[in-house]
Order: sequence, then C-alpha cells, then structure tokens
Amino acid sequence: DNLTIHGTSNEGITIRSGTSSQGAIYFSDATGSGTGTYEGNVIYDHSTNALMFGTNHVERVRITSAGAVGINSTSPSDRLTVEHSNTGNPTGITIKNTNTNAHSHARLKLISQNGLKYTDIWTDAPNDSCRIGYNGSSSLMINNGNAYAKTSVSSWHNDYRVFQAGQASMVGKNPQD
Repeated sequence: DNLTIHGTSNEGITIRSGTSSQGAIYFSDATGSGTGTYEGNVIYDHSTNALMFGTNHVERVRITSAGAVGINSTSPSDRLTVEHSNTGNPTGITIKNTNTNAHSHARLKLISQNGLKYTDIWTDAPNDSCRIGYNGSSSLMINNGNAYAKTSVSSWHNDYRVFQAGQASMVGKNPQD
C-alpha cells in the first residue's frame, strides 16, 4: 500500500472541504483529464449533505441527508428508490434464499404502524407457488397459472375460491390437499 494509517486505537482520515463544496475520493486507471481519472468515486456534497458512490464515471448510489437511498436516482422519492430505463426486461430487486432445503422461502415483508400491520409476499417452495398474506395469514396463492383465495379465516388447507383464466370462479378445496 502507498498509504497506511496505523495506530492502536480508533483511527481515521478527514477530508475537509467548504460548506458548499464536495469532498471526494477517486479511483483512476488513467492519467490526464478524461473519464478514466474518475472511473470510481465516493463524494460527499456539503451543499446538500448527500453521500454519492460512482462506478464507470457515473453516480450509481446516493444517500440523502434524510437517509433516503437512490439507486440510479439522484433524488430518491422514498426510503429506497430504484430507477432504471429499460425496454423488454423489468427493473427490480432480487431477494434470493440460497438454502436448498424444502422449506427455504424468500420473502418481502411490508410493515406499517410500527409493526402492527404487515403484508408478506413470498415463494412457497413445497407448494411450488407464490403467496401473499396479511398479518401472518396467507390470503392468496398463485400456482400453475391459477389463483386460490381464502374464503375463511381457518387454516391454509380449507376452502378456497379458485380463479382460472377464461373461466368463472368456483369454490373448491386446495389442490395440495
């Protein structure tokens, strides 16, 4: 390493810049004044109190002074904003459980009222399906192009209303029974 900070306690580096200026660390693989001189970067903007991370000489992630995070967004409108201009393929977030056991689900949980109310969206590996639930109760299952919605508040394996493409709804038992 060309620069080493060493000590036996808490150590650090300070980059001090003006109140309306930026402090930055750049990662370069070129000399001169081209984009290669700032291929990667970490920039703190004191005028907005935002922290930015860049790759391939473009800002990719921004954390605002309010704690909002933007991925490919310079002005995130929510706690996490993901933007991508794309045709043909969806822009998304991937949540992956790499465990291969039968009951290894992947889940997205949306929580409101400080945990009092929540919605779960998860993969259901044993039933080869996607489930949507509210406050711990599975309410909808999508399996092989069919949708099964609960008609009672009892256990998952009781009656469901089945919706199939091109057909009227009918009441029946869960096909997994």
